[in-house]
Amino acid sequence: MKPTQAQFLQALARIEGFSPAPRVLARALRVLRDPMSDVGSVAALIGSDPALAAEVQRCANSAYFRLGSPVSSVTDAVQKIGIRETVRLLNVSVARMLTGTDLRAYGIKGDAFWAESLMHGLFLYELADRTVRGDPDEAYTAGLLRFIGRLAIDRLALEHASPRADGVTFTDWEKNTVGFLHSQAGALLLAKWQFVESLVQATAG
Repeated sequence: MKPTQAQFLQALARIEGFSPAPRVLARALRVLRDPMSDVGSVAALIGSDPALAAEVQRCANSAYFRLGSPVSSVTDAVQKIGIRETVRLLNVSVARMLTGTDLRAYGIKGDAFWAESLMHGLFLYELADRTVRGDPDEAYTAGLLRFIGRLAIDRLALEHASPRADGVTFTDWEKNTVGFLHSQAGALLLAKWQFVESLVQATAG
C-alpha cells in the first residue's frame, strides 16, 4: 500500500527539521543577491548555526586560504574568504550534511549520494557560467540539492513500503511505491526552507 498524503507530509516535516543549516543557506543566498549586504550580515547568519560556523572557520584556516594569522571568529573568516566564496562553502557544507547519509530503501550509499550531488552541482555551475544563462551560484545550489527529495522518500519507503528491487529504475520505483517523484518532494522541501522560487522550480523541473 502506498503511503498516504499525511504520511508523506510527516516525512517531509522530519527532514525539514533535521538541521537549521538549509535555512541558513537559503538566507545567505538571498543576502548574496542584495548589493547592500556586507561581511557582518553574512557572518551573523553563519554564526546562528554552530556547525556551519566551525566549518567556515576551519576552511579559512586551511592551507588553501591561510594567509597571515589564523582567524578566530566567523567575521574574520568571512572577511578573509570573501562573501561569495563563503556562500559557496556553505553550499558544499549544507549539501554534504544532507546527502552524506545512506539511502537504504534506494540502495544508495552515502558516499555515492554525495558524489552524485556534487557532480551535478559542478556541472550546472559550469553550464551556467559558460552559457551566461542564469546565476552560476544558484545553478550550483540547484545541482547540489537536486536529489534532496530522496531523503523523504527513503524514510517513507522504509516505514510504510518496500525497498527498491534490483533492476527497477528510481523513477518507476518512486512512482509505484510512494506515488510521487524525488523532484516533487525536493521542491516542497526547498520551499519549506524558504529558498528563492527559481531554485524551487529548478528542483521541481
